[in-house]
Amino acid sequence: MKKILISLSLLLTLSSVFAQPKMTTEQADAIRDLQAQIAANPNMTEAEQKALMMQAMDNSGMIQGMIAQQKEMLPKMYKVMQSLRDCLTNADTKAQAKSCATQATTLSKNLQLGEDFYPDNEDFSWTAQDKQEVLTEMNAGLKIMEKTLPCINSAKNMSDIMNCSQGMH
Repeated sequence: MKKILISLSLLLTLSSVFAQPKMTTEQADAIRDLQAQIAANPNMTEAEQKALMMQAMDNSGMIQGMIAQQKEMLPKMYKVMQSLRDCLTNADTKAQAKSCATQATTLSKNLQLGEDFYPDNEDFSWTAQDKQEVLTEMNAGLKIMEKTLPCINSAKNMSDIMNCSQGMH
């Protein structure tokens, strides 16, 4: 469970920033056009390619869908992680830690995130050291999310989103 919880905090944070809504036909066409432009200009620098890609994403509407998704999902993920961390803070036994994971799964599903925090068939240890390691990782993940949430909420374009993800490190 320790590795599940540690991975969860990082996975939720990363997947929330880089998740993209389903691509439309127009967006796929825009990406093909972008690839053709880059192929037609072999001397284009990496910075020029990056700028062209950001412009194409902004023009295709992909970024607006991505931003809207982040603005909806990140606060929910933060709430689930915070609830799980708060519960685990008081979990001194393996049974209590399992109960926390079950509660977090229920909350996640109620918020339509669909995360399952504890596969039934996986065993884990829950020593004082395990608990401390999990809580340290969760606190770090929550701090990243606290730092990222305002940035995502104010993002208006691809450059803003990229700056938000840079703040995660």
